[in-house]
Amino acid sequence: MSRLDDLTGRKFGKLTPIEYLKEHKKWLCRCDCGKEIKVYATNLKQGRTVTCGCTKEWYGDIVGKKFGRLTVKKNLGYDKNKKSTLYECECDCGKIKTVARKSLLRDKAKTLSCGCLHDELFSNNREKTGYIDNTYVSMLESKHIRSNNTSGYTGVTWCKLKQKWKSQIGFKNKNYHLGYHDDIQDAVNARKDAEENIHGKFLEWYYNCYNKEKD
Repeated sequence: MSRLDDLTGRKFGKLTPIEYLKEHKKWLCRCDCGKEIKVYATNLKQGRTVTCGCTKEWYGDIVGKKFGRLTVKKNLGYDKNKKSTLYECECDCGKIKTVARKSLLRDKAKTLSCGCLHDELFSNNREKTGYIDNTYVSMLESKHIRSNNTSGYTGVTWCKLKQKWKSQIGFKNKNYHLGYHDDIQDAVNARKDAEENIHGKFLEWYYNCYNKEKD
């Protein structure tokens, strides 16, 4: 349980987690209608499951009711293009968003916030995995050598076509070619220089910005 994110008492749509069922690896949740169901944590956090499946509200007035972080404020009328009634909703963060009725009421609601919920989950997940500014910090630190590497050095491979050693480096979803070399040591040196100039500066910024200590 030490690694488990405690969801007890938190609200996900109409569901409130009340107990973690270790044997099922699911949360026992109580719906606003009174029914209890078992739900995976990821389905709750990502808004895939927000009710027990009850559909009572499909036919009633929903102004004033809350769905996730959204409180319905005003009925804006039926939209022929969306084939649904539109509502003006206010998010807990204060932003106003227009949402289709079906996006609020379906069992797996599409809309639970103005967008801030997705941003928070996405940001938290990236920070946990060390993904900062389009870069996986852990990969820069580990300098892992791929199984198909032919040189024993990260970023250095043998090019059969040119019969030379090729050095390269990746950073922020881009790949930088560092040249072809007759001597493998020249290719390794080119890679190390690039690591110091590109990866090194980024890691220095990361350690200072996030108050991290270099291993």
